[in-house]
Amino acid sequence: MGRIQFTLAKTLNNLNVSPYRFSVLSTVRSNTILDMVNNQSSRLNISTLELIITALNKIADERKLDHTYDISDVFIYVD
Repeated sequence: MGRIQFTLAKTLNNLNVSPYRFSVLSTVRSNTILDMVNNQSSRLNISTLELIITALNKIADERKLDHTYDISDVFIYVD
């Protein structure tokens, strides 16, 4: 049976942004971000996912990175 594996820790590491700083930037509760970073989250609201992806892309734009973040930068499905 497959499972969801969060990739947010790797994404934040690549951006050199701490989970706490990212929670402030994304306006998502720090506990929610930490659960995702530690691969311990059991559910995720679509609105939260939208806030996270929007914040990732805002960081990329501010840093003039040539990358558009999407759902795979937050989590993937592992078979």
